[in-house]
Amino acid sequence: MTVELKIYYPASQKKMWLVPISGSKSFEEYWKPISGLLKLKLIPNFDLGLNLGKEDIPAVIAELDTFEDFVHSEQQKIIPPDKLEYVLSSLHELVEALKEAKNEIGEIDLWFN
Repeated sequence: MTVELKIYYPASQKKMWLVPISGSKSFEEYWKPISGLLKLKLIPNFDLGLNLGKEDIPAVIAELDTFEDFVHSEQQKIIPPDKLEYVLSSLHELVEALKEAKNEIGEIDLWFN
């Protein structure tokens, strides 16, 4: 299974945008432990079914920035070097999708699962 973000655009012609985040195993092995260490509130729930709105995007991006800062730090020993690029690439795609969604005119719904 895959942990992903679905962005719904009820007020526009766009129907949905799907952003893969991580495989379930990688999410459990890397994303959740780091989020727990950093005491993040949103990221650890991405795989459980988290429904958010446009107003929540800054909080999600702030957590992703904190997560990325830790991943680049010397303290990070959770993600093996051969998986680091994969995690960072997914993280960057997610941040870019959220930034684009934030600039969308009208309401949007974010569904992490």
